[in-house]
Formats: sequence, C-alpha cells, structure tokens
Amino acid sequence: NKAFNLFLHGPVGCGKTSAAKLVLTELTSYSDNVKTAYVNCWQTSSRQGILSEIAQKTGEVLPRRGIGGDEVLDRIIQSLKHADKTLAVVLDEADRVFSKGEEKVLYDLARAHEQHQVKISLVCISNDSELFANADDRIRSSLRPLDIEFEKYNPIQLKDILKKRAKTAFAKNTCPESVIALCAAH
Repeated sequence: NKAFNLFLHGPVGCGKTSAAKLVLTELTSYSDNVKTAYVNCWQTSSRQGILSEIAQKTGEVLPRRGIGGDEVLDRIIQSLKHADKTLAVVLDEADRVFSKGEEKVLYDLARAHEQHQVKISLVCISNDSELFANADDRIRSSLRPLDIEFEKYNPIQLKDILKKRAKTAFAKNTCPESVIALCAAH
C-alpha cells in the first residue's frame, strides 16, 4: 500500500504544527517500522536542504563536503529499503517551497513508492488553503493529499486552553478566572 499524504491548513496559531509534531512522536512510539522527519521550510526551503535535513533526521550520515540532491535522495531511499521502513515527513511552512521554486522535492518524495518501492508519507502544513491550486499537475497528481482544515479557536475554546495551562503554570489561586477570560477574549 502507498502511504497517505496530508495537507494541513488554517490560520496562524490554530495548532497545525503542534498536532503534526504530536502525531510524529506518537507514531515513533507506536511503531518500529517508521522513520520520521520534521522540516521547517521557512528555515530550510531548498530541495537540497530539505533532503539533507530528512537524511540527517533519519540517521543517514552525509559527508561534510556536500553531495547533490539526487544522491541525498538516493541515500534516503536505499536506507529505507535496507531497513524496510516507512518514512513520515512533515514539511511545515510548505508554501516556502513553492515561493523559492523548489517544489520538485514534493514530486521526488511523492513518487518514491512508484519509482523506488519505498513508502513516504508527506504532511504539508501551510496557512494558505490554496497552496496546491497553482502547483504543477504532476505534483498534484503525485501527492493527492487528504485535506485537513484547522479552524481558528473561538473564545470559549481559548478560555479552556488557557485555564488548563494556568493550572499547570501557576500556584493555586494566583490566576483569577477573570484574567483568563480577559486573555481569551483578547
């Protein structure tokens, strides 16, 4: 079976990154058959950089002299084949990949199953719900991500979140309910 790809989108601060990181953590504790990599594309947006970061986070040692992106991808693929593992990759701030013209990395990773018989699941995160609207047809066809929209928290949800965090962070009776309500409304 081919691994599923996901597209998480929604406004800033609604929990997309936190949810994806939690799932990666739970995935690695649940199964020995998976390797994971989280890449913040705001910090690393080139194909070469993304592939190198994935390689390093999955235990692949790269030479200091540097190697080409195709060779890094080949090392990732060979490592996955040898270990018989699935790779789950989160590309946070994925819109940076498109703005820098580096979207070929999405095609490379999405086609790994078809071209190399390895399973790679991509989770792309963006604030832009239309991220893939203008993407190359080959990328959209290869990815076919399941679309998951995160909505902005309402004041009641924020109040509940802040109440739980205040209970953990502060000594008992030091943070009045009125302060929490004010912060949630703000």
